[in-house]
Amino acid sequence: MSDHNEGNGAVDAADGPDAPQRRPDNDAGNAHPEAFARVQPPPPELPKKPPLYKRPVFWIVLLVIVAGGLAGGILYWLHTRDWEETDDAFIQADVTQVSPRVAGHVLGVYVTDNQNVKQGEKLVDLDPADFQARVDESQAAVVAAEKQQAQAKDMVTSAEADVGAAQASEKAAQTESDRAHDELKRYESLSPGARIQQQLINYQAAANSADANLAAARQRTRSALAHVKSAQSQVQVAEAQVKQAQASLAAAKLQLSYTQIFAPLNGYVTNKSVNLGDFVQVGQALMALVPGDPAVGGPNYKPGLFVIANFKETQLDRMKVGQEVEFTVDAYPGHTFHGQVDSIQRGSGAAFSLLPPENATGNYVKVVQRVPVKITFNGTDGFGLGPGMSVVPRVKVR
Repeated sequence: MSDHNEGNGAVDAADGPDAPQRRPDNDAGNAHPEAFARVQPPPPELPKKPPLYKRPVFWIVLLVIVAGGLAGGILYWLHTRDWEETDDAFIQADVTQVSPRVAGHVLGVYVTDNQNVKQGEKLVDLDPADFQARVDESQAAVVAAEKQQAQAKDMVTSAEADVGAAQASEKAAQTESDRAHDELKRYESLSPGARIQQQLINYQAAANSADANLAAARQRTRSALAHVKSAQSQVQVAEAQVKQAQASLAAAKLQLSYTQIFAPLNGYVTNKSVNLGDFVQVGQALMALVPGDPAVGGPNYKPGLFVIANFKETQLDRMKVGQEVEFTVDAYPGHTFHGQVDSIQRGSGAAFSLLPPENATGNYVKVVQRVPVKITFNGTDGFGLGPGMSVVPRVKVR
């Protein structure tokens, strides 16, 4: 027993307090628990940290965050109060429907979907055979009417010549009548003893004959004048026929020109529904042209793309025509487009809907209405914008 104890004391002394501690085996630990406790000293106690809210750094960081948030909120409010924004906005366009003005078979289609075309560029050709035949027929009618007009003018010229001859004959008959009456008067002025009865009868007969010739000449003049009037009326009829034939020719040529369909403005071909060999009717939609950048129109009409933004009626207090607008398009989120307020609709969108609300019936719940505002582009900047795209506009109201 003493040897065993001495041996254990030697081991403890050899290990020392600084030697690495060894866990005794199970038997030794079970036999001597107090010895195992001496082998495992308790861990040193760590100093307790103060709570987070008692630390100065916490309050400094919190103060910086609050001050930054307050400053950012003030700056954001100062910035946003100058702008009115809505996401209820879409691109629209003055889409032009291309339709034929005459019916016929399609002989040529020169565009395809989404193609950019220029104003005056040929789009479709229709079969011109029937219309060319009408043009030829009208041209023949014009030639015939012009020929009748020339004949009527010749008749007028001939009738006027007859009037001249009749008037000359009338003048000669008038002269002869005056001479015969002068001879009769001179002879009747002689004394009865100097006159011969038979000679007086001859003078009277000559005067009567001259009067008859004068009456006949006057009748020929009147007849010639009537012939001239008749010929002149025929000329007028012929001229009217010529004008009618020329009008028919012009209409036939116009109908012939309608067999070639051209682009009425610059734009992009969309919704094309015409193909080679189709038979199209008057007014049938062949395709639509969506303008790109604003095209040239009348003084108050500029077809092109624009935005219809449905702002709340409470956002219209300071909104006016001509104000600056910035907007983004969902298809191109990284680009900002620019424009201006073109007009504000006089009335809410609901008032012009197919079934406008009737607030006089049922229970009334006030709902903030939305008013369409038209916004025009300063330019598409080369992006492929089209009707129906979603837009988020911001109007600078201050």
